[in-house]
Amino acid sequence: MRAKNEPSPWYRVDNAGRIFACTVLSDLITVFRLSATLKAPVHVGRLQAALEAVLPRFPYFAVQMRRTVFWPCYEPNEQVPRVQADAQSPCQGFVVRGRGRFPFRVRAFHTRIAVEFSHAVTDATGALEFLKSLVAEYLCHSGLALTDPQGLMLPGQVPDPEECEDAFRKYCQKGLPHPEKRLRAFRLKLPTEPRGVFHITTGIVSFDTVRDCAKQHEVSLTELLAALYLDALQAQLPHRQPRRRARPICLDVPVNLRSLFPSRTLRNFFLPVYLTIDPRLGHYTFDEILKKVHHSMRAGLDLKELARQITRNVGAERHPFIRTLPFWVKGQVLSVVYHRLSLRRTTSSLSNLGRAAMPPELSAAIERFEFVPVFPNARKISCGCISFGDRLYITFGRTLTQPVVEQTFFRKLVALGCPVKIETN
Repeated sequence: MRAKNEPSPWYRVDNAGRIFACTVLSDLITVFRLSATLKAPVHVGRLQAALEAVLPRFPYFAVQMRRTVFWPCYEPNEQVPRVQADAQSPCQGFVVRGRGRFPFRVRAFHTRIAVEFSHAVTDATGALEFLKSLVAEYLCHSGLALTDPQGLMLPGQVPDPEECEDAFRKYCQKGLPHPEKRLRAFRLKLPTEPRGVFHITTGIVSFDTVRDCAKQHEVSLTELLAALYLDALQAQLPHRQPRRRARPICLDVPVNLRSLFPSRTLRNFFLPVYLTIDPRLGHYTFDEILKKVHHSMRAGLDLKELARQITRNVGAERHPFIRTLPFWVKGQVLSVVYHRLSLRRTTSSLSNLGRAAMPPELSAAIERFEFVPVFPNARKISCGCISFGDRLYITFGRTLTQPVVEQTFFRKLVALGCPVKIETN
């Protein structure tokens, strides 16, 4: 608790977070989810105690959004978040603005502990660190001993000031030209569910098998999965559509920038790499897609190209016209911009978080981790991947009524020699 006359500290919303914070005024949902499934049922009382113990280690998450005239900001939230029962349809929008409201929620069901975060406060990398710490503290409350934290952020540690820096502003370079404009992308024209229904399909596959398959094709694991996804999306093209009227299929692959632009921030710090095939040029074989994805990923990870994106995004925030608009007007303007420049120009997204590492004494009590990427909104389907132990978990979230894209994707993965076990919600 703060002293009575102590001023209330506040946190500036990061560059990406400002866009997501403004879109809460529209119908766009910017919530994503990470979960850990344990080998024993979750005791809600111990989970609540672990949450209250861990949260002070992440003061930049223990906040409430305060609306100012021009931009929102975060200030400390004196309330205590409560563990909630899980829902069949995850990643539904929730109110993040207002006194006592947190930009995340913790949910539990049977053996599963899940956290759902608004993108206005952090990205999946920051949320994963929070979940790992929460699970570790819960297991310690349940009687397990932790001798070597191996980089976990635990209660009692002093947060590093860099953890809440706006790394976009830090690495913004003035005067760089904007990235080239992209064309409007192909959209899946398939029936969708009523609002509030969100289907989750998870494919469980051997990590070593997929990695070896990627090595045989001389690509990375992410590049292999992206090529499979583009091929599955290509299979959904209308058969009788004139080739000249076809739109490019564009996959948005978020990239964690923390290793490319050194930063310890746990707030948003990612940019997309766009992988595109153009059906106007004809049908692409899988080998052709794989080759194009491999070179596009390498080009997209060029530091100078990424710096152009950072400069454009921060420059939009600093534009005199945007800065002087009231917050509620910014929300309408930036929602339209986000839809036209991002959602409309991509077909879907694929996000690979990599490996979730935990100390060995805790790993034995954990069955798996799963990642459901941000709600797909108008794109109707998205994909998130995370590995733990010897398994890779590939999760599709969709508002489509039928799982045609996932079925095509996993059939192609099996055809490459990677057996898959399928689970759904």
